[in-house]
Amino acid sequence: MSEARILIRDVAQKEAPFCNVNQVLLSTASAPWADILKVEHHRVGPGEIASSTPQDFLIVERINARDEIEYRIAGERWKTRVISPGDLDLVSAGTEISVRWTRPAEVLLLALNPAFVSATVAKDHIELRNPEGFNDPQIQHIISALRTELAQGCPSGRMFGETLAAALVLRVATQYSLCKAEVLEYGGGLPPVRLQRVIDYIHTHLLEDTSLNRLAVLADLSPHHFATVFRKTLGVAPHRYVMLQRIEAAKPLLGAHRSLAEIAHQVGFRSQAHFSTVFRQMTGTSPGAYRNALSSSGQRVTIR
Repeated sequence: MSEARILIRDVAQKEAPFCNVNQVLLSTASAPWADILKVEHHRVGPGEIASSTPQDFLIVERINARDEIEYRIAGERWKTRVISPGDLDLVSAGTEISVRWTRPAEVLLLALNPAFVSATVAKDHIELRNPEGFNDPQIQHIISALRTELAQGCPSGRMFGETLAAALVLRVATQYSLCKAEVLEYGGGLPPVRLQRVIDYIHTHLLEDTSLNRLAVLADLSPHHFATVFRKTLGVAPHRYVMLQRIEAAKPLLGAHRSLAEIAHQVGFRSQAHFSTVFRQMTGTSPGAYRNALSSSGQRVTIR
């Protein structure tokens, strides 16, 4: 893996690494949603970050090793605290931080693009309270889903990452900002003309890694507003709807003499493994079993 890209400081226009003893175990370097959210899993030895000013909103989760750390935020006095596995820290974009720690550790760093944050909550400026050493099951659940997706090579594509990133932004902005962002509840669904425009686009571009933002533009809504009203209209999230259409497109192909890998690629899945996983989730059976049922009885399996 390459050097860290989140915690850096500018020294004569050069990037300095996170710390002197650092290994990046997992990174969004090639993820389809890396422009809005970076995720990095670091293994570090004892050391310090003398000074760093991340330009993104930073979320840090301690993975292992209880330790006592010294830290300073936004030029305030140095503080000391015990940090435990699962502890979270949030830091606003553009906030200077300094940290010292004495034991080897693993940490997960997430960096949210400020432009994406502003677009998601429809506010030009968001500033966090920079909470330290707390637990939030909702944030930790989202982080866990992101780690799993990243470890598997991001098979679900851009829209899945965008959806998780938006959920993370909304949780952070509504619970931990200085001026709490309000999430508006949208009562109605998508007007028929806009809905048909979105559905037509999905079917025309079913093989592509469609973005949530692109669909939202077609509906003339913000990504969060669009995802909310789309779900209210059709009963499923945009990402799940795309997966459902790919599975429906795959069903007749399973009656032909083609490999599962060919079919997976033909309907827009990145791998046979991901295709098989989603097919089982959507239908309750495997692609192979569905193919056998087609050949023996011609019956179709209904998506749950």
